[in-house]
Amino acid sequence: MVFSFHNVSANQSIEEFGNEYFTEVCKRFIACADDAGVAEMAALARIKDVQSCVTAMITRDNPKNWRGVLDLKQVKFDPKTKAACFAGIKQMSCKSMAFGVRKPAGIKGCESVIKGVVADFASCKTHLECKSSDASCSGGKCEKPRPLLCGEEECGSKQVCDYKAHRCTSPKAIGQSCTNFSECDSSNCSDGICTAGAKVAKSGGSCEINVCPLGEQCDGKTCKPY
Repeated sequence: MVFSFHNVSANQSIEEFGNEYFTEVCKRFIACADDAGVAEMAALARIKDVQSCVTAMITRDNPKNWRGVLDLKQVKFDPKTKAACFAGIKQMSCKSMAFGVRKPAGIKGCESVIKGVVADFASCKTHLECKSSDASCSGGKCEKPRPLLCGEEECGSKQVCDYKAHRCTSPKAIGQSCTNFSECDSSNCSDGICTAGAKVAKSGGSCEINVCPLGEQCDGKTCKPY
């Protein structure tokens, strides 16, 4: 699947914007592949390049479904502001990419492209509908980040998922217990403890301490292709 880029146009459909948006997000994600948290997330989603990243994004949140909430006037869409949005994506830190990208309204510069109109605690069907930039549609209502069940649900942009407790929480400091790299503020979980210095291993390298590079996963103690 190949996505074409269009000039900024007031006539661009929300579906076309969604495809471009995910492509820009994925370009930034792949550019951060040397971050241990990003590399671990990539391994969990079997992401090895921009295209596989876009495919994973669309599988989770297909822009074709965005048309429905626009038609119901649950969101406002202004494609003329997308240039600022894409510029904002390029400025995102790798740590924020490791936390996961929720929706355009949660990214500086993208606030005006797709704006939800549903107030906190009101009924919703998608994250896009929620007016608050840090709110998500959980249990059919727009709710701001709190200790929600996570795994299938995403956490806030400044939170991580504690997969053992299945709760959204703040990143853990060095010395705290952990079950995966993304839980730690240092992006390094070693022997169940957040430690400093996590690195992305070279292709075919050891993954006893480090995270495997894009396209590879830890097989025992060695990084091997998916």
